[in-house]
Amino acid sequence: MLRKALLVLQAFLIIYTVKIIASRFNLHRLFKFVTTNKDFCFFNKDIKKNIKAIELSARFIPKSTCLIKSSALKLLTSKDEYDLSLIIGVKKITGFESHAWLVTDDHVIYGDLEDLESYKILMKLN
Repeated sequence: MLRKALLVLQAFLIIYTVKIIASRFNLHRLFKFVTTNKDFCFFNKDIKKNIKAIELSARFIPKSTCLIKSSALKLLTSKDEYDLSLIIGVKKITGFESHAWLVTDDHVIYGDLEDLESYKILMKLN
């Protein structure tokens, strides 16, 4: 029980940190932070538990977007266990929409949508 609570607390702090960086600085700084911090936290090797912790923690942080949650999950997950890539895509149908998701080995791990194929990939961060 203590390990779950610590994981959720860690996820909350990571989401909050990512949100501050995204709102106070530019996206380039956020992307650099996400891709260069290899030992940012104590890793949990179970990606499903990490996803649950991110989703639970995001409920308490307003405007936790797909970019914020995907970035936080990438930071929370062990690089030795998963080679996650953060994908940012856009689409224009009736208006401009953007979305961020995580993939490993061409499989969507987080942020899957029914119409994900309709998004044009703008950026892929390893």
